[in-house]
Amino acid sequence: ASMQVLARRANIDRGTAYHVAKTLGEKSLFAQVTDGVRPLFRATPPREFHQRLERQHIELERQLIALQTVLVDLEELYAIGDLSKEAL
Repeated sequence: ASMQVLARRANIDRGTAYHVAKTLGEKSLFAQVTDGVRPLFRATPPREFHQRLERQHIELERQLIALQTVLVDLEELYAIGDLSKEAL
């Protein structure tokens, strides 16, 4: 739908509607599509949003595993740093 139609249906002004659309777009929940001359806007299909979250979940799991492999070393370095503050 056009932003004008969306704003009217949501009972908000167009400026607010654009701000909401931008915020939702940053979260991949809303997208602008081109259909002729004026831009139209649509919600992200639920399946596409689910797939995006699934990819993020896999990436976070990978990062967690990487952190766990160095966590003991980081804790030791952190403790050494705390001890050197005591010397000051």
